[in-house]
Amino acid sequence: MNKISLFMLSLILVVAQGFAQGTISVNVPLFRKIVKVTTEVANLRKTASLNSPILMVVEDYDDMGESYFELSWSSSAVSNAKIVKPEVLLVTNVLDDWYEVLYFTDNGLSHKKAYIMKRYCVDAETVPFTSEALAIVQTGKFKNYCLECVEVCGGEYLSFGRVINNIYVFISGYSATPGNVTRMDRYGFEYSKDFRNAYGMLDVKKLSYSNTALISLHRNSKKNKSCKMNFKIKGDDSIHTMYWNDEVLSMMGSEVILF
Repeated sequence: MNKISLFMLSLILVVAQGFAQGTISVNVPLFRKIVKVTTEVANLRKTASLNSPILMVVEDYDDMGESYFELSWSSSAVSNAKIVKPEVLLVTNVLDDWYEVLYFTDNGLSHKKAYIMKRYCVDAETVPFTSEALAIVQTGKFKNYCLECVEVCGGEYLSFGRVINNIYVFISGYSATPGNVTRMDRYGFEYSKDFRNAYGMLDVKKLSYSNTALISLHRNSKKNKSCKMNFKIKGDDSIHTMYWNDEVLSMMGSEVILF
C-alpha cells in the first residue's frame, strides 16, 4: 500500500485555485488514514513489538495556567509519568499486525512516532463541523478558505487556511487586536469596529465576507507560516487539533501543496 496524502482528493482544485491567487507552497503531513482506539488497554510502543518500551506522558502547567505535556518512553524512568491512553491516531505505515502512527497530545503541541496493534483500532471518518470560533468563506475566489479566532493567553489569535476533506488546515496565525482601522503586519491583525461582535471581539464570520481582508491574509501567509489542523471524527464530540513543524513532518513524511 502506498502512502497517500490527506489532501489527495482535492489536490487538483487546490493547485488550480493557488495559481489564480498567487501560489503559497506549504508542506503538509502525509498519512494513510485516521484511526480510533477502541480500548483503554492499548499501549503505544517504541517499536512494533510487545517487548518494546511504552509511551509515557507527564502533564504540567506553566505560569499562565496552561497545560503542557512531556512525552517519553518507559525505559527513560521519568518521574510522575503515566502511560499514554491514545484515542485518535494518524496512521503513517502498516507493518503486519501493527500500525506505525503519530500520536499527539490533547493540546496538539507534543508528538511521537509510535506503534500500536491493529486489533485495538478502527478506521475513523472525518465529518464537517463548525463553531462560533470558526468561519468558512462561502463565495468568491476564496471559497472554502477558513478563519478561526480563539483566546490565547488572554489575547485573541487569528488563524487563516482552508477546509480540505472536512479538515480545517491553517497555514498562518496572527495576534488580533481591536483598533480604529483594519490593517495587518507580519504577525499582527488589527480590526475595526466593522468586524467586532457584540462583546467587542473579532467576529470571523463578518471577516469572511471581506475580500480585502482575505487578500491581505492570503498574501501575508507567505511570510508568516503557523501550521495546524482541526478535525472531528464521526461519533466523537471532540475537536482534535494538531500543530506541525519540520520535526513533525520528518516523522510522518510530507507533500507540498499550493494555497
